[in-house]
Amino acid sequence: MAQTMASGGKFLLTTYHPARDEHGLGGEDDLVRDALVALGWDRALVPKLFADGDVLPIATRTRDVEGLTRLLQRDLRIVSTAERDAVVQVSSAAEYEHFHAATFGDYYSRLIEPALRPSFFRAVGEAAWSRQQQRGHVSHMPVRLWNVTTRG
Repeated sequence: MAQTMASGGKFLLTTYHPARDEHGLGGEDDLVRDALVALGWDRALVPKLFADGDVLPIATRTRDVEGLTRLLQRDLRIVSTAERDAVVQVSSAAEYEHFHAATFGDYYSRLIEPALRPSFFRAVGEAAWSRQQQRGHVSHMPVRLWNVTTRG
């Protein structure tokens, strides 16, 4: 990235950092796990289903703040950061079902046979709606804005 920036150039980067469990699942992975359980999968076997389906959990793919800091500082100077909690709320199961399908497409749904995919998307929406009703939100996670510049 630093090689493509003009000297003194600035770059804004937004990242998110979901908490993860002992299997590396967190964020959207948790909703998918709940949906798969609702469809009959054993909760304890979901991490294996992810691995067998070659689906790297979102929370595992995401670098933590310390790791990203080290990576950015190799070639850039971090001018400032700002962090806030990104909260997702929905007004219905169908709203989240549509959001998940539009955002993640077949990333997670490829874990199950094509005939079950409409049921899977519906189950994700229902899992999200259940969380919304219980917690007042579907999810929340820290989002960080990085203001970086070249080292020159």
